[in-house]
Amino acid sequence: GEYEVDHLISLELGGSNSIRNLWPESFRTHPWNAYVKDALENELHRRVCAGTMDLAKAQRVITHNWVIGYRIYVHPTPRSANTHRKKRRRTPRRQPQFQGAVPCRRRACRAP
Repeated sequence: GEYEVDHLISLELGGSNSIRNLWPESFRTHPWNAYVKDALENELHRRVCAGTMDLAKAQRVITHNWVIGYRIYVHPTPRSANTHRKKRRRTPRRQPQFQGAVPCRRRACRAP
């Protein structure tokens, strides 16, 4: 479809499946769409795992204004939707094992 039910705070950043954390997000809006928000989520998750950003700050970036967050932490302008679409197919989202967990292969990234 043209939309997905997306998590405002992604599961990778400790978000939940609560209806309060879910919203419809378009794949087709340009330039700010689901693919662009996914790129921000991935970058914030990478920073949390690397220890360069705490989890609470990453969650605030997403909830306050994710477009500004993208411009600060990813790039001033989004890449084309085709680039995001191709990347998304190669890296599907995974569900965390525990609610509030920050899934990552690195030991330092795992929530206690």
